[in-house]
Amino acid sequence: MTTNAPMFDVTNWTQGVLDLYLGRASEDQVLALLQQQPSAVNKTNPVCTAPFYIGEYELARGSVEQSRTFFQQTASSNCLQGEVEAAYEELGRLPK
Repeated sequence: MTTNAPMFDVTNWTQGVLDLYLGRASEDQVLALLQQQPSAVNKTNPVCTAPFYIGEYELARGSVEQSRTFFQQTASSNCLQGEVEAAYEELGRLPK
């Protein structure tokens, strides 16, 4: 991932998610980047997608409850159907 990261055409929030996965950013930093996005963009993709990928990151680290929080945030949002469905799928796989 580190090798290919410079090849991505990224916006602030996507760079933040990438940096999170690479250990260069914290969840709080990624979420702060979302707040800096223009409101028109903020209502469609990043608010749904970034928390979903933070949830995936937490799940990979073994933090089930943290991942659940981020998946629930995506699932309960008014987002694109694909992201909502993916969040529900992940929630269904998590231990109760």
